[in-house]
Amino acid sequence: MNGRLKTKFKQETIKAPPDLLINVTFDSSFGYLLTAEIQIHLRSIHIIKQEDHILYEIRRMKTSKELYS
Repeated sequence: MNGRLKTKFKQETIKAPPDLLINVTFDSSFGYLLTAEIQIHLRSIHIIKQEDHILYEIRRMKTSKELYS
């Protein structure tokens, strides 16, 4: 298994919410490589990110009818 670790907990200038990203690549039992990212967030930051994502989806909507679908 190979991977990469990226932490945004120690930012000199805050550009993104603090989190820990772990990218892993491993051989699957089906004979191909599988790549995944594991994200570790503080609970309070995660709640804010979820709320912000709802607003992001609303901003992406092309018409108000999409709100009801």
